Amino acid sequence: MEYRVVDVNTLLEQANDPAQRPEVIKALEHILLSSDDGNALAYRQRRDAAQALSKIGHVDAINALILALQDHHAAVRAAAALALGTFNDLRVMDALVNALEDEAESVRIAALQSLNIFETLPYEIIIEHLADESDSVRHHAIDILKKAEKRAMPALLRAMLHPNSTVRGTVADLLGMLKDEATRATLKEAAKQDSSRWVRSRAEAALKQLPPEQFDYPRINRNNYPGLQTQNPIEQMRAQQSSKLVSPQTPAEIQKMLDQLDLRLLNGEISEETYKRLVARWEAKLKDSTD
Repeated sequence: MEYRVVDVNTLLEQANDPAQRPEVIKALEHILLSSDDGNALAYRQRRDAAQALSKIGHVDAINALILALQDHHAAVRAAAALALGTFNDLRVMDALVNALEDEAESVRIAALQSLNIFETLPYEIIIEHLADESDSVRHHAIDILKKAEKRAMPALLRAMLHPNSTVRGTVADLLGMLKDEATRATLKEAAKQDSSRWVRSRAEAALKQLPPEQFDYPRINRNNYPGLQTQNPIEQMRAQQSSKLVSPQTPAEIQKMLDQLDLRLLNGEISEETYKRLVARWEAKLKDSTD
């Protein structure tokens, strides 16, 4: 196929034929890396070529698309950045990270959108763009960090010491959204000591989004206290109260106590275990008093 400027859509149709696809890719790369030649609208064809290479999705196009990130027209650079999002390749990640410093908002947004395909990223660099002058860039950076969740957590916690208060406040919001108990200590520190009143307020709001704080209460080893193994605390209290309230001494008083225990068992006031224990106790005392 001879290299010449042709309709990009025509080339894209030809790419459906596997036999022609390698030559189509080369032709599109040629268009993508061509100059304006005095034509102010030539950038449109370069932009369309980047989009076509994205649709074809062949790795042979990666190098040309990376070079296109240096195009003098922002529309071409943005199209190349979006096209690179088709490829999960380390070369692509490095190129897109560099594109985050592009002067054009559209290119930075496109780079962040494409970086979102990667499982692991240099999150410190993404965090820097939480203070970008563009609202859209900041929102795309937030989306990446929210998606990363625990993978981004170490970088987010370190960012609570970032010199830029906008970064610190936005990170505090993110930590609240992630609702991870591991962030509590860092957020408490920021809520008390951050130099920015706004950051302190964001840290306080984030703390309210965390799960309720858990406390570890001391546990009793029931094996060390045989009396607790068959009796719950309420039954213990009732048994103790019954022994303290009445202390019968005479055989008649003891017999009356035994009769009351029968009624309390029938009324469900004491358990059968408690009943047996108290009956055994007072019957033994009754026997002693009659001897």
